[in-house]
Amino acid sequence: MFFDPIVYFFIIGIISSVWGASLHLPKAMYDTISLYLLIAIGLKGGYELAHWMSTTVIMQSIAVILLGLACISIALFILKLLTKHPHRDVIVIAAHYGSVSVGTYAVATSIVNSAGILYEPYMPLFVALLEFPAIIVAALLLEYGEQEKHSIFEPLIASLKSKSIFALITSIVIGLLMGQHGANSIAPLFFDLFKGVLAFFLLQMGTIVGKKLPEIKKHLKEIIFTSIILCLAGAILGLFFAKLIGLSQGGCILLMTLAASASYIAVPASLEASYPNDNIPLALTYSLGATLPFNILIGINLYVWLSGFFY
Repeated sequence: MFFDPIVYFFIIGIISSVWGASLHLPKAMYDTISLYLLIAIGLKGGYELAHWMSTTVIMQSIAVILLGLACISIALFILKLLTKHPHRDVIVIAAHYGSVSVGTYAVATSIVNSAGILYEPYMPLFVALLEFPAIIVAALLLEYGEQEKHSIFEPLIASLKSKSIFALITSIVIGLLMGQHGANSIAPLFFDLFKGVLAFFLLQMGTIVGKKLPEIKKHLKEIIFTSIILCLAGAILGLFFAKLIGLSQGGCILLMTLAASASYIAVPASLEASYPNDNIPLALTYSLGATLPFNILIGINLYVWLSGFFY
């Protein structure tokens, strides 16, 4: 079996859109599934964090925030070097790569679990921490040179109001507080069914990617080549920081995946709220059309393989 079974649902979604028999889920169902995954990841991470909180975890968290700043910085450099996009478009695209994809993280945890590779159970905390640095940096850069200044806090506040970040953070808090009895009571829904629900999510993501293929064809070589370089650069940064802060091999794989992923929910939602005239659709073509399929079909397995040379 080349792929984890859930990855085949992603492939089927792409094929269905290209073939014209789209398996696109109803919006209400997709929204429910997205919310479910965020809550499930947050609850599990918060519950484990309650047992693992220490000075080491706090220091690792600070390093992860620095990783987020490094990711958007390297993305800005690569995009300026390899593309001819306008300056503001480069900032918007880089912001997506400086943040993370919760869906990609969920797939990576499934693959790591299937391979029997252990990882730090508080990794969802790092997912939440990596959402913010890129949004803040992008806001500062977009404000620089604006004739009509906005508050740089507007996009940050917008991100905190976005469904994805709010659900993830509050679920981590609930997980911290619920204890063993609470965990046992919700496990059948939020823990046991996680992988099956993730399959439906990937099916939906596949249909979306399939519909974006015509947009990618317009600038096929540039978008795909640049996206792969951005993914690999992020993964290398993730590997460096994982070794620096002493994560296990599983933790390293997940951090590499996070650093190599690109946001398609939190960042576009927060930037759209404050900068509606900027080219969010172009950034989503990169993150959803090229980066998401690369990571799910090739990237995560590549990161598993690369991590083996260091552990």
